[in-house]
Amino acid sequence: MDALKLRLRAKDQLHPILQELVTGYARFKGSKDWEGRSKMVGWLITLNGMKASEEISEEQSRQVSIVHVASARLYASYILDSISAV
Repeated sequence: MDALKLRLRAKDQLHPILQELVTGYARFKGSKDWEGRSKMVGWLITLNGMKASEEISEEQSRQVSIVHVASARLYASYILDSISAV
């Protein structure tokens, strides 16, 4: 997520972005079977438990980045599959 590269760490900065990602991935067939989905939802739950001004740590930021990279690969594979099906 570009937000993490820009060092955005506060709940009120990250939650809307992560929520949008989770909602977007849910639209893809088979996304519920993807193991990273539970991690993304877990991060939403973590952020929900924080005050708006609270920030995630550098370590947490790295963990979210790892989940995001995996989700981007999932998205890319769906795109490639849909293109090859045409």
